[in-house]
Amino acid sequence: MTNGKLFGIIIPPIIPFTEGGAFDWDALKELVEFWCEKVDGFFIGGTVSLGPLMTFEERKELVERFIKYVDGRLPVIVHVGAPSTLVAVELAKHAEALGASAIGAVPPYYYQHTVDAIKRYYEEIVSSVSVPVYIYNIPRNTGVSIGLEVLRDLASLGVKGIKDSTFDFAYHMELRRKMDTQNFDVVQGTDALMVSTWDDEYRAQVISKIPLGRLGTPEEVANVVLFLASDMSSFITGEAINVNGGSYMD
Repeated sequence: MTNGKLFGIIIPPIIPFTEGGAFDWDALKELVEFWCEKVDGFFIGGTVSLGPLMTFEERKELVERFIKYVDGRLPVIVHVGAPSTLVAVELAKHAEALGASAIGAVPPYYYQHTVDAIKRYYEEIVSSVSVPVYIYNIPRNTGVSIGLEVLRDLASLGVKGIKDSTFDFAYHMELRRKMDTQNFDVVQGTDALMVSTWDDEYRAQVISKIPLGRLGTPEEVANVVLFLASDMSSFITGEAINVNGGSYMD
């Protein structure tokens, strides 16, 4: 995290299991060692990590092991979202006690909650921990979408930021334009929209290499590809991809 905000490439780790359905801790430890040289942080217990499919105890055990394996080398954001506020709060307290850098939570799902109920849910999570709390907005899975006005209210209640996995570019840019991004962290959670995390300076560098108003020559197209590949190769070889103050969390 940079100045209290997420930065760089933050991955949702795949959690390995045995054929019998038990956690494969040896495989996970090996993966963590590999990932720690390639990325800028982790978001565990969410969609890719299969957190919603795990039991309460499994979710806690995963956090215990994962944070132990990372051993303070990178930030670990723990997803605690659940239909029950009590469960989400207990998971948040547990994660913070183990050293989680931040907490993420989808809105309460399954039941059709009122806006006030959703606000109370996040307020309870925020008040239960001292680390930053992020909304995980993925309406295609939860059936709940967090609108701009609700988001502003949640920010006033102490929510630190949002992991935007809506796959909605217009919505994401509206958040960046209209939220106080100096104090509220807007994180892109959709891999296909990662470019939106680039700041103006970096985007200008890319555009300067693109021939405008005509079809580029093979050499010009190759220059753009090589420029982008140089940053991506830095990610592959262990350095953070240059998102210049933005963050991408799948």
